[in-house]
Amino acid sequence: GGLGLLRRLDFWMYFFSYMFSGTLGLVFLNNLGQIAESRRLGDPSTLVSLSSSFGFFGRLLPAFLDYYTAK
Repeated sequence: GGLGLLRRLDFWMYFFSYMFSGTLGLVFLNNLGQIAESRRLGDPSTLVSLSSSFGFFGRLLPAFLDYYTAK
């Protein structure tokens, strides 16, 4: 059950690795426009669009590869 899961080391390793990598990455990407404005890096919409495009295609390409190579 759920309590047994909380006693496992692999659960806590996964939890903390996701919390410190995935969550911090999302916080950074959500504030990317404000970070660019504060550092006067030009048009922040270009940076946000580029980041969103890489995020989209970075998820789409492995999905296509998995779909076409899985049997």
